[in-house]
Amino acid sequence: IDDEKWEVEGVATSEAVDSYGTVFSYEASKKAFQAWIDRTANVREMHERRAVVKGIGVFFDDANKQVVVRSRVSRGAKDTWLKIQEGILQGYSVGATKPIWGKIEREGKSYPYLEDYELTELSLVDNASNPDGHGLSLCRADGIDTNLVDITEPEALVETIAEPDIERKGAKLSGETQSAIHDARAHALTS
Repeated sequence: IDDEKWEVEGVATSEAVDSYGTVFSYEASKKAFQAWIDRTANVREMHERRAVVKGIGVFFDDANKQVVVRSRVSRGAKDTWLKIQEGILQGYSVGATKPIWGKIEREGKSYPYLEDYELTELSLVDNASNPDGHGLSLCRADGIDTNLVDITEPEALVETIAEPDIERKGAKLSGETQSAIHDARAHALTS
């Protein structure tokens, strides 16, 4: 596992019927994800406004009609990395806008079929709605993915993700406080 790069990979979407009873078109997803990786490649945690991860690669698996994403966790999001290592964040979830819906038949049932959409963001989540999206792989330095995460040495994990001391006007700010200040500022600007 490459702790230096903090990279993770998994299926972001496929043509499987998701927990909402909908199906994302593979061709629409290829188009949306190509535009996303060329534009922002923003990845969030649990669809919050806080960007914690950056998409660094998109792979299109034509045989299985799956979009696979590789992303790198920010050094400023140590809590996100720990949640991935602990298996709390287990998959990707698509944030889509401007949907164009059709219908698709599967085994005698009709499902809403997302024929076109814009990918506004991708999130790491605890329960992906797409059944193919469960089980992130941590990326090793040699590029081979593994679904096995060794959590038998918690002291090593804690040492790896220890937060640096940040001083501002003589006072130390925790990562949580910094995040709250950033979120408050973003909310004020949006309002």
